[in-house]
Amino acid sequence: MATQTQVVSHHGDPEILGKANEGNATLIARPEALLKFEETQERNASRPHGLQTVPPRGGHNPGAGKRKGGFFSFLFCGGEDESVQWVKVELEEEDKASTETRERVAWNESLHLYVLSCIDHLAKYGENEARLFAVSGSQQIIEEMRMQYGEPLPEGTDVHVACAVLKQAVRDAESPLIDIEALQAWAIATASKKKQPADTEAEPLVIPSFKESLLYSTLQIVREKSPRRAFVLARLLYLLGDISSRIEITQMNSHNLSLCLAPSLLQWDPYADAALLVLGRMTAYVMELIDDGREHAEKLRDYCLELQDLANLPC
Repeated sequence: MATQTQVVSHHGDPEILGKANEGNATLIARPEALLKFEETQERNASRPHGLQTVPPRGGHNPGAGKRKGGFFSFLFCGGEDESVQWVKVELEEEDKASTETRERVAWNESLHLYVLSCIDHLAKYGENEARLFAVSGSQQIIEEMRMQYGEPLPEGTDVHVACAVLKQAVRDAESPLIDIEALQAWAIATASKKKQPADTEAEPLVIPSFKESLLYSTLQIVREKSPRRAFVLARLLYLLGDISSRIEITQMNSHNLSLCLAPSLLQWDPYADAALLVLGRMTAYVMELIDDGREHAEKLRDYCLELQDLANLPC
């Protein structure tokens, strides 16, 4: 049964639309378009439920039936020619409420050891696996394992599940694995470089030393607050650098990995102002960290050993 809801149209004017549920989706549309959809559903009752059962008739369908986090809706408006125009709409209020109800986990010894067990598992069993961090694992298994922080990762755990568990663990922590101050320092330095006048002659590319790298400065910022967290981050970046160095096997370069991991490592907020701009910067920042981890793998391994004693955690 359709109800009414008021929205602001793309022209900036308020508009009363109809709202109804269809399966796992909420449909929002002009009343005449919603009625047309319901009539079409009745005529096509034998077909699978979903918006794809509505004929486009001059519009286009950019992937109806796909949902993000279970909270995607579809807005379709009947034009003057009675065509149907499709637009995806995310129900941000419901999605945000779901995110806010998830319990945050303190960066205690149990969480540190749990993330390290994921890293160890991937280093041991994921060496020849393609598309690590890009392939979804079983959500049910991930949720079950989330309740076992502090326990070792089971030996037979699928590597893609281990990737998902790692990402969720750092995303659900009470603070980001990488301090925001490190990202801000990088953003300021990058903006400063862009403002400098370009030289007439191109300078030769010089790879900075480990202690001149973004990787080292980031680890030092994290280390000042928590040597344990810096140790976990160093171990993870060493793993990611190794994955990106074997792209012919892993099919994951630093850009692919940063797209998959940056939102979790820095706890990106999709509802913040300029969220997409922030995400782009986060991705570029994490990509440079992974590149540094690949270029300075030997020095990074030594740094991990140095931090191990301070962190008092097993390597």
